[in-house]
Amino acid sequence: MRGRSVVLPIIHKNLVQGHRITRVLSALKIPMSTYSDWIHWEPSAQETQHNKLRIAVESIYTANKGIYGYRRIAKTMRDLFKLAISDRFVWQLMSEAGLKSRMQKRYNKPTTVNDKDQMPNLIINLDDLSGVITTDITYIQLTDKTWVYMASAYDPEDRKVLSYQSQIR
Repeated sequence: MRGRSVVLPIIHKNLVQGHRITRVLSALKIPMSTYSDWIHWEPSAQETQHNKLRIAVESIYTANKGIYGYRRIAKTMRDLFKLAISDRFVWQLMSEAGLKSRMQKRYNKPTTVNDKDQMPNLIINLDDLSGVITTDITYIQLTDKTWVYMASAYDPEDRKVLSYQSQIR
């Protein structure tokens, strides 16, 4: 009942001021039977059970720092509490509570084919790094799922990037 919290203070305030309940309800255009049902309302057994499950879902979610999604939470509840609970129902409970997993799908970075063998690291044993330039290529995934390839040249003696170039694929 969505308007419960709004109507009760108005009715209660008028009753405290000494107005008759029948006058207050007729002024608000609320039938006496609706008010009586509202006063004696108690949650159903199903609603009580759903609230308990919602609390359990929220506790599992927070215990795992928001990483678990609805499938993992449902599996955890089936394993821990021996409940017959579906993934979809846990998803509904999480949606009602505004809970979302912070986990993201893993992605595979693009691979390259290299016919040459790996060269040994010749500069690891050098005492003097003058004239040495190292290079590297890295892949960066953008938010729109495209890849940027970035190559850089680095001077280890001065600890500076000499140049870099990027290309979108």
